[in-house]
Amino acid sequence: MNNTSKTIITVISIFTVIAIIAGVYINVFRFMPSQGAAPSSDTVTLDGEVNSLDIDIDAADVTVKYGDKASVAYTNLAPEIKLENGRLTIAERSNRISFFPIGESSMEIILPEGTTPDMTLTIDAGKLDITGITAGSVSVDADAGNVTFTDAGAKNLIVSADAGNIQLDKCNFDIANIEVDAGNVNISNCTIDMLEADADAGNISSEGSTINSGNCNADMGNITLGGKIGDVKVNATLGNANILQD
Repeated sequence: MNNTSKTIITVISIFTVIAIIAGVYINVFRFMPSQGAAPSSDTVTLDGEVNSLDIDIDAADVTVKYGDKASVAYTNLAPEIKLENGRLTIAERSNRISFFPIGESSMEIILPEGTTPDMTLTIDAGKLDITGITAGSVSVDADAGNVTFTDAGAKNLIVSADAGNIQLDKCNFDIANIEVDAGNVNISNCTIDMLEADADAGNISSEGSTINSGNCNADMGNITLGGKIGDVKVNATLGNANILQD
């Protein structure tokens, strides 16, 4: 076995361990709320415009979508929810860990139809689904869990994920900047003016999409871009890179 093969096997082993740890983190370890607050389930209806959304959550599956009126529905959580001067903040930061599951934790955030808020979302463990939202700028920081955008749009999208897949489906972004340590980046039927995508261990792919410019890099994985691809540079260090024009 040559040195290159040994290096590839070592890298694969490291990221396999990371994926296993991430899975345990999501499915076994759950955070207990700080300051003695007990997790509960409730729906909070909010009055007023929502110009920005700021989420900081430890462990939960989070969904953001449009509706008639702003509201936050949560299960098995104890979040602090505030709407002040058009800024909706939702926070739950824990400082104690339980070594047993406390049940499924989830949150559904409804934004008033027609609003185009700036969004900053930080989630340590859990899935994030953003559906039908048109935003100004969106920044996502996810440690472990998949991030999905469906029928969404923004002038500027930034996604940083340690372990998990990034899925963009039927979306429209002026600028999309995506970084993932261990996971795949999948783009389907989207229009992106400039794409910057980096995957340390994972594939980057697109189908039926228009991508006018950008750079795609994969350290260990394949890059396959299908659709109407413009001036996009691709580089796969330990993998294949292909552009398939429609």
